[in-house]
Amino acid sequence: MAFRNRDNDRRSDLEKVGASVGPGLRIWHFGGIFINPGVVLGSGYSLRQGVTIGNRVEGGGVPNIGNSVEIGAYAQVLGDIRIGDMQYWRIRSGAL
Repeated sequence: MAFRNRDNDRRSDLEKVGASVGPGLRIWHFGGIFINPGVVLGSGYSLRQGVTIGNRVEGGGVPNIGNSVEIGAYAQVLGDIRIGDMQYWRIRSGAL
């Protein structure tokens, strides 16, 4: 999936592939970002380059990313997990 330079366009691109996207998307360095169509993204979150959000096995569950989450470069968020909605969460670069 290719992202454009404006945040609203990037949000629109994510919605086109089926992801549920809340307001406040910030992509710091776009490129190499992969989002499974079933993923739910809350509001006020940031993504960096190389992020993968999806399932671990074909047909498996996908993450539900809540509000105020920052996902660092090349982090992988995989499987049926829920993150966020309490405080500001950071998933560090390269995390799996």
